[in-house]
Amino acid sequence: MSADLDEMLNGGGEEADWLALLARPDAERAWTRAQQRRAAVDQLAELAAGSPWLAGYLLGLNGALRRMQSSAAALPALTVGPAEFAAVLRAGPAHRSVQVRWGERGIHHVSVGEELRLVAPEGAEIWYATATGSDALRGRRWRVEMADLPFLIVVAEPRGASMTESLARATRAAGCLFVREREIEP
Repeated sequence: MSADLDEMLNGGGEEADWLALLARPDAERAWTRAQQRRAAVDQLAELAAGSPWLAGYLLGLNGALRRMQSSAAALPALTVGPAEFAAVLRAGPAHRSVQVRWGERGIHHVSVGEELRLVAPEGAEIWYATATGSDALRGRRWRVEMADLPFLIVVAEPRGASMTESLARATRAAGCLFVREREIEP
């Protein structure tokens, strides 16, 4: 295939590219993954356009993630636990987990008033960024306020003096962009 799937999603590619895709045994899965990747990129672009401060942080996070993908080191999954990174969202007695793997970024919806409890591995720093700036998250807890949304949580190793420095030096990183829970239309 001379065209990649992302190009084909945007209407590119020749007939031979489409025939080659259809001949692949994993064609459906590959196409679905490409659609999901494109939707995530579109969503990030929309959020960054509405929040210009976010674009610089996402650029730094993407650079760290690309460096990790080119690394031969195994990337462990990040799940809820004392030696891992996760966000546990609490709203009343119920809670849900947001899990992120090293080398990935996610977009998650939150409601105003929810509390995040963040867990990260030893030696990693948890950073947050909002429209008003970025800083290390010292208390490992965050109560979501309307003025905070959207906000970015980044975990990076090794620690740096700032979020930007941490991302530039990162050997491991992960990020979660939290956006306001969308209201469901009837």
